[in-house]
Amino acid sequence: MRRRLRRRRYCAVSIRPVLSVLLLFLVIVLVWHNEVSNRKGTTNGEPEHEVNGEKEKAEHKDQEQYKQQLHDQSSLNDMFLLRAQEILNGNQNIGENLDVQLFIIWKDAHMYRRAILHDIEKSFLVLDLAEFDWGSPPKEFDRFLENLWVLYSGKGGWKKDGMVKKVRQCGFGKFIAVIVADMNPRYAKKRTAHGIDTVSVVMHRKKNLYREWSGGGFRVHGTFSTQEANHDIRVLFHKTLEDVLQSAVERHVYTHSLVSKYLDNPTHFATTQVVYGSTHTQNGLLQEHVEEEQKKQNQQKHGTWQCTSFLFALGSLTQVRVTDWETNAMLWSRRSSSVGRPLAVEEEKVMSCTLWPKNLSIYVPTLEIWGLIALLRAKPMPLETVTLDSVFTIELEGSLRVLKFKVYN
Repeated sequence: MRRRLRRRRYCAVSIRPVLSVLLLFLVIVLVWHNEVSNRKGTTNGEPEHEVNGEKEKAEHKDQEQYKQQLHDQSSLNDMFLLRAQEILNGNQNIGENLDVQLFIIWKDAHMYRRAILHDIEKSFLVLDLAEFDWGSPPKEFDRFLENLWVLYSGKGGWKKDGMVKKVRQCGFGKFIAVIVADMNPRYAKKRTAHGIDTVSVVMHRKKNLYREWSGGGFRVHGTFSTQEANHDIRVLFHKTLEDVLQSAVERHVYTHSLVSKYLDNPTHFATTQVVYGSTHTQNGLLQEHVEEEQKKQNQQKHGTWQCTSFLFALGSLTQVRVTDWETNAMLWSRRSSSVGRPLAVEEEKVMSCTLWPKNLSIYVPTLEIWGLIALLRAKPMPLETVTLDSVFTIELEGSLRVLKFKVYN
């Protein structure tokens, strides 16, 4: 009996410290709860109304920044419309206050397209965008090579030396072409792959940047001058620079994001259109361009050039003069301003090309001769050994014309 009493007393004594600890913990909890209750309506020691005030200020700042962006974009759109109209009305030249340039994101840079396109959209006004498909390997390789040869101005001569290497550099497959407007054109001498050239400062910087993003090399193409853009856009989009501006003004493409639309649904921008001058240029055109293309008839039909399409092709050059091979009498000429200056063009027409004689001399700058031969699909005589001294033939307005290409001076 005594042992049981001692055990009960021992248990009672041993429980007391535990109860004391629990009681102390309960007191601490009650004090903490009371403190929290006293601080109701505050956050981090600040009154709730002050916190809400900071949030409202931040939201207001974001709204103001968004409104400013909309205002800036609206002002830029208005500026583009005004300057484009000045050019279309003949009061200004392209390259004075508004320049038109071109980017191409080749197949091997496709995985970087989002970053590149978003940066293009931030840096320029996007006027046109298309995803070209010149065929898939291996059966369409020759067609891709031919198109590339024309786009790169006949580089490599008749044997197209270097074009296979170019395909390996940029990739074989679908590619994206973007026509942009530079609202603050500025030119300077910069080092390029061809040496020191006079180039668009922003195009030079962005082209190098996008090439770095895509792993180096030549996976992104960008025009360095208005004159180069005139050539590439005519060849690729079958449009003059003025056509691009006119279309942008009429369709208001500069007021909405072509980039976002393309990234959301590329199928609306897909085309199998090949470079200018092919007998198959009508196949696979973007639907919105079909009627315009048919109306202008700016392509070769059934292997025969029409006057309008022939002169359109010659218009891609910086300087060209057509003369009678026998008498050297001038028949037609076109000359643009030098690279780095606004695109001013002088054109002289003596007679319609339907009245031109059979034998013609075409004077072109040395670096553009092979480009014109490629663009015209001119056939050499004989085929065995082809040089710049060879005689070439084309079909013009249903008649065979014999061409001799000479250096413009």
